[in-house]
Amino acid sequence: MNTIPVSNIIAMVITLVISVFLPIFLWVFFAKKDKGISLAILAGSLGFVVPQLLIRIPILQFLSSNSSWMDFAARNIALYLAVIALSAALFETVGRYLVFKLFLRRKLSFYAGLGAGIGHGGVESIVLVGLSYVSNLTVSIMFNMGALSNVPGIEDTVAILINTPATSFLAAGFERAFTIAFHIALSVILCLFMSKKKTAIGFIICVVSHTAVDFFVPLMSGQGLPIYLIEGVVFIIAVISVFVTVKCKPRFLNIAIPKSEAQKAVEEGF
Repeated sequence: MNTIPVSNIIAMVITLVISVFLPIFLWVFFAKKDKGISLAILAGSLGFVVPQLLIRIPILQFLSSNSSWMDFAARNIALYLAVIALSAALFETVGRYLVFKLFLRRKLSFYAGLGAGIGHGGVESIVLVGLSYVSNLTVSIMFNMGALSNVPGIEDTVAILINTPATSFLAAGFERAFTIAFHIALSVILCLFMSKKKTAIGFIICVVSHTAVDFFVPLMSGQGLPIYLIEGVVFIIAVISVFVTVKCKPRFLNIAIPKSEAQKAVEEGF
């Protein structure tokens, strides 16, 4: 069997760097602007981990073992994608809402929304893409060194790593960057509407927007459209997300995260 191309390995490294270090960079960069954002980032990460990793994904894994569900998915692709997209939107928006309600209720501000979005999109990027690319790189390097030649069943995995174009590996990294921008926008929107006591409107906007993106992007992929076209659409969504985030900022009553009474007391010398 051929070795895994160096171009593929380089593309994997780039995607790994983007998916793992971009969220960390955003954390460090914005923590210099508002020290309280770290709490929002950590809380935002819980808004993804709990509803998605601990609840929704295990449910989907259970359903995937059900023959009736899989028959439904095979016969009704569009409807299946719509259900999957809506479930992701609902679970993640509920997660966002609970983050702001339970952890940031008295700290609703632009940077609180921004931080929650960084945490939400960042942990998704690290868990869903970063960790898988650590595995891909490990297998690729060890296989090229001849260390996996006797491992049973490794041929199928290696074949995928060899035959997948480097551009596909690279696209995954840029898609993560674009997706983080989208998650930031959704968190900022919900935070803004909650701060204005219009939670229901913000919730609906987030669910509809999230459902639309999670439906049409996989649908385009399933139709076999060129990857550059799909990523172009995701890029446009990211640009719109950044624009919305910037436009929301002046609409907040508080830009910075309000300090707690304990922080104020420490600063005043008590």
